[in-house]
Amino acid sequence: MTSSTSTEASSVDNSAHPDNAMHSRSELVLAVNEADNLLDALSNSQLDLAGLVTCDASAVIVNQAVVSLRGDCESLALEILNTLHKADDSGVFHSNHVQTKISSGAGVLAIRFCPPEDGWLLWFRKDQQHWIESDIGIAATLRADLLAACLQRATMASRVQQKLISTLAHDLCNPLQSITMSAALLKPQSQRDTDLSRHIIAAGKRLERLIGQVRDLNELQSGKRISVNPVPTDLSALVNSVLKDEQTLYPELILKTDIEPSIKALVDAQRYAEVIAHLLGNASQQSKPGTATTLHLHTNDENSHLTITSEVEPVTAEQMAGLFRPSAGDGRLLDQSSLGMGLYICGAIVQAHNGSVSAEQAEGSITFCLSLPLIAP
Repeated sequence: MTSSTSTEASSVDNSAHPDNAMHSRSELVLAVNEADNLLDALSNSQLDLAGLVTCDASAVIVNQAVVSLRGDCESLALEILNTLHKADDSGVFHSNHVQTKISSGAGVLAIRFCPPEDGWLLWFRKDQQHWIESDIGIAATLRADLLAACLQRATMASRVQQKLISTLAHDLCNPLQSITMSAALLKPQSQRDTDLSRHIIAAGKRLERLIGQVRDLNELQSGKRISVNPVPTDLSALVNSVLKDEQTLYPELILKTDIEPSIKALVDAQRYAEVIAHLLGNASQQSKPGTATTLHLHTNDENSHLTITSEVEPVTAEQMAGLFRPSAGDGRLLDQSSLGMGLYICGAIVQAHNGSVSAEQAEGSITFCLSLPLIAP
């Protein structure tokens, strides 16, 4: 900290009065809600954030980026950040009773106002000077206001993002349908034309699935459930139809099937087909070369059971446990979706059918099992 800051501190004693602090907080909260950049908003000199409490220096930190509001204290702020991370998570930290382990020996009052962006406001005093209760109270009240403002800011940003994703997914559907329909109507003049047409159609179907996953993920993140329209369906015929389509998309996929005929269940055929198609796509991408993927569909008690088993490289127990979670981490190695969220969405679709989906690893293979209630005879 520079020596000139003590003079500046004495000039702001009156601004630390609670009424003035409350006025500054109102302006600050408004600035946070309206700003595109949180750090820029908090470092605006017109808000005089440093003047909310009597201090020698002040700084704001957001995502490891720091700006001095009074004095030259960027290095000091970053130095003490490690200490703040190790402190109790009350959100308000002060050095009255805790010796801050920094080389300058300065006293600090700090508030954590935005945990997702690691946002901190810090005020410094020389020589561990005592912080009075009114200083701490102003800081705590400011933190509560900023937490609310940051939550509102994040909520507004999330709504804009969800609307943008929904609009984009919807607008992509029409040109995609035009491409795939045009490819299907082409009259091939040679084997090369036939191969190109199949390639376009296959790529279009993959893109259609990705768009659907974007739409579903957007709905799930907004707190909604996957929408399904279950009707009485011949599950055996549906699975056979999906197998035929997927074998065309993934000609390298070696399949062994055992499908019990005439299994009836209440399902949304399109949605259930998406789940099977995704699991078979995973098998195509993850199976060891030259190995077969086995598919069994059978009934047991009052449920239908579809199992898909592939030989894959071993994965950890942690990866297995995270397969159907939105933050799957390394478990996405078993999820060929470009978003890494395909299995999470599959789980949500099955859950919407009042069914269950699970995965087990044994002897170099992974087995996915989908269970659905049968229609009562």
